[in-house]
Amino acid sequence: MELFWRQGLQATTMSDLQRALGIGRQSLYNTFDSREALFEQALARYVDKAMGSVASLREAGAGLQELRAFMLTAVEGFASQPQRMGCFITQTVVEGGAQNEAIARVLALAEANRQSAFVAALTGAASRGEIAADADVDHLARYLGSQMAGLAVMARTGADRETLNGIVDTALQALPPAP
Repeated sequence: MELFWRQGLQATTMSDLQRALGIGRQSLYNTFDSREALFEQALARYVDKAMGSVASLREAGAGLQELRAFMLTAVEGFASQPQRMGCFITQTVVEGGAQNEAIARVLALAEANRQSAFVAALTGAASRGEIAADADVDHLARYLGSQMAGLAVMARTGADRETLNGIVDTALQALPPAP
């Protein structure tokens, strides 16, 4: 997973995979059929882990505080990576991985899961008066999703923790305030 995450699907060769996994080419093909099939499994594993992190946004009472904590936790993860790899999901989208049908399904599942978690927390925030009650939580969730993708890309290019945290603060300040 980390090899694909670091290098991307296109730049990762079968020889790279053989070295990383410590197995022969035939064993690799017998187990995974293709490089793309192995990539899909690696991405699905990452997505499963990442989707567990959004669970707190679906809890009763979740709102802006939980959204901020989620985003700052992501920033901490991005900023603490020794090789600054950002987010494997975002990296796959940027690389064009959605052109592969099986990989596109994994990416769509990840996006739908994050979107619904953001909607849940934003709905909670609206009901508690943390943002405008008539806010379009679907559009706001997409906005925050785009901010998360931007954070991942910026982290991959070397943005420091302070810069990334500032983006989180700005993104949340841009939400429509309650009257």
